[in-house]
Amino acid sequence: MPRSLPQPPWTTPRRAAAGLLLLTALVYAGALGGGYILDDEMIYLDDPSVPRQTISSAFSGAVPKFLWHPAGYCYYRPAAVLLHSWLARGFAGQPFWLHLFSLAAHAGAALAAFLLVSQFAEAKVAFLAAALFVAHPLHVEAVAWMAALPEVVAGGLMFVSLFALVRSQRLSGQASPKSKVQGPKSTRVVAASPKPTLDFGLWTLDLTIAYLAAVLAMLTKESALALPLIAVVFVGRRAWPFFGLAAGSLLLRRIAVGSAAAPLPNHVGWEAIRTAAAALLHYLSKLVWPWPLALDYNLSFSAASWLGLFLAVALLAWMGRCWPQMRRAALLLVLPLLPALAATLVLPSQGKVQDRYAYAAVLGFTLLAAHLARRRRLAWLVPALLMAWSFLSIGAIRHWQDPEGLWTNTLRVTPNSRNAVLGLGDWYYSTARFEEAGRVYQHGLALLPGDRAILRSQAAVRAAMARRKK
Repeated sequence: MPRSLPQPPWTTPRRAAAGLLLLTALVYAGALGGGYILDDEMIYLDDPSVPRQTISSAFSGAVPKFLWHPAGYCYYRPAAVLLHSWLARGFAGQPFWLHLFSLAAHAGAALAAFLLVSQFAEAKVAFLAAALFVAHPLHVEAVAWMAALPEVVAGGLMFVSLFALVRSQRLSGQASPKSKVQGPKSTRVVAASPKPTLDFGLWTLDLTIAYLAAVLAMLTKESALALPLIAVVFVGRRAWPFFGLAAGSLLLRRIAVGSAAAPLPNHVGWEAIRTAAAALLHYLSKLVWPWPLALDYNLSFSAASWLGLFLAVALLAWMGRCWPQMRRAALLLVLPLLPALAATLVLPSQGKVQDRYAYAAVLGFTLLAAHLARRRRLAWLVPALLMAWSFLSIGAIRHWQDPEGLWTNTLRVTPNSRNAVLGLGDWYYSTARFEEAGRVYQHGLALLPGDRAILRSQAAVRAAMARRKK
């Protein structure tokens, strides 16, 4: 009996989990020293209703303050509310443990991605795709910002749901029906293959996990509403229950808060189409070249942008046509972005694109890279990307340590960001650094003359400086 060859470390889930956890710790260790940023204080310190949330209150229309949008509508994320409530009761006032939980959730999502990809690709490809998924710089916003934790959890639940769904279909395929074999004089019936019978208990468990994880993902973040379309890519028409689950989640929102979705414009015109196209091009470009990163971006779209978007989509279509294994990866890249593109219809001008919205779509891109790295001439691709992305992520985490670093970096990347002007100016004002706050507001008025919010903040700074002189 020939001696078996040594197995590479990515062939077992346990070894893959250890490797992905170690990589997550190495890349995101800097996030453990960060504090509360933006909505974090509202969630974990300022809103006394968050730690007191129960299942009944989270699913009812009693929406906490942090889920209300400045435009007047609210998000409906009961599973996210319960998660924040549990974390607030256990770790409020201790951001280190909250960040540690976020890192663990990211590592868990990467492991779920590995398990999913290993159902239809080689274990080596699955591990490389998951490792690149861990290190991609677009994840820094979702992992380092505690308020963005629902994006990480929803993405991980989506991968768990798809893994369980694909495995259940593979289990059901093991029970091969009998087939007719033509003999020389008669037709005899024989078994098609000696495959074992269906393990009904395991098959039922997988389907239960798939549907339960899908429901939790949809009630955690709206981005999971793309899950039914992604499931079609893996199991075809057998994904129809996911459409029912998505409809049920929207109906539940309609009952709880009075509307099935955020208020949409009465007419979707050419400008809205251009904005969605600009958002898609933005996400595709940041997947390939994730630098520089910021909280706000300017979306610009010209004739050259249309050409770039056409070439990017054509390249994905060509790769899917030439290499069947690339087709699933390309769809796994594009389909998770659909909710983010739909969100451009309701989000404010400088909030239409956010790095965290591409969390699940990153797996599609890293899977493309892992497939390309199987070619001998491109074997260097994954190590190079892994090293480059790890350094970029480590550098980007430094901007998420406190509001000053976050808003300073945003102004450097997007100089006319109104949010960054107000955010950085307010931070300086709250720390009694009035001269610096005045300079920030003056910079904002030079780019956005007559902005009322900036003018009010500037007047408050001048009043504070006058009081100090007295």
